[in-house]
Amino acid sequence: MRYLIKTKYLLGIAILISLVILTFININRVKNDNKELELNQKKSELLNEKMQKLYSIGERYIGLKINSLQNVLGDSVYKSKYQLIIFLYSGFDCGTCVLKGLAQSATIDSILSKHKSRVFVIASNTNYGVDQLNSGYHKYIFNDVHESIRKELKYLYTPIFIQLNGDRTVESIYFPLPLNNDLHFRKFINNILNEENK
Repeated sequence: MRYLIKTKYLLGIAILISLVILTFININRVKNDNKELELNQKKSELLNEKMQKLYSIGERYIGLKINSLQNVLGDSVYKSKYQLIIFLYSGFDCGTCVLKGLAQSATIDSILSKHKSRVFVIASNTNYGVDQLNSGYHKYIFNDVHESIRKELKYLYTPIFIQLNGDRTVESIYFPLPLNNDLHFRKFINNILNEENK
């Protein structure tokens, strides 16, 4: 009988200790979840700040005429009266960003298929054959051997989409960053279509 009482007593203590341990585990899990949520919010805020800073720097180029494009694209393309959409990147850029940009170049081209404009992809310091293989983008990629465009733009952050009107002045820009939301891309597309419909 004593043995049975001791066993019940020890079993009760074991259950009580288990409940206390489980309570502490759940409290720690909730704290970790809250810390992770706070960390994600801080990351999101930092990314938004970086994006705002990047776009504010890029906005300085609106209205600028890019003369070095003529050397890379040739006279026939440069002197056409249609708008130009340029996707400019370097081999030193974020690989995911370049792949996203090449995919979006194809998307823009498909949207503009009924119009005269199209995307011209210009690369420097890269093996664009590998970029085409990795992205599935099979249109021609112009090579800016001397980085004349990037030099003229004072090495603006790339990769970047640049929309140029018929006068070859910058109308709008877009950075194809992995965490960039679709709002910026849709705005860029709308700017392109508005210029097409003028």
